[in-house]
Amino acid sequence: MEDDLEIFTFASDIITTYKYLVFEKKEFIISKRLLKSGTGIETHLARNEKRTAYKMAVETEFWLKFLEIKEICEAKLISGLNKKLRSIINGFYQETLTF
Repeated sequence: MEDDLEIFTFASDIITTYKYLVFEKKEFIISKRLLKSGTGIETHLARNEKRTAYKMAVETEFWLKFLEIKEICEAKLISGLNKKLRSIINGFYQETLTF
């Protein structure tokens, strides 16, 4: 249950970041990709689609790194999201994802 809350909180943080990117930074393309992949993790886990959820997590990680490298978002915000994402990946997928 704690993992579910962690993933839900992460999805909520992604939505907040999306709004920030759109309304404050006027970034419309990458923000939409981040929103789709970041909230997709929870969506696919709810459908028990672990491989797809993992792919969404990797894509989210990519977009966060892109935002950081291009200095579109503050490093502190990206760092917090990356930390939560790493926790989700390490805590959930390491034990349950099998290829």
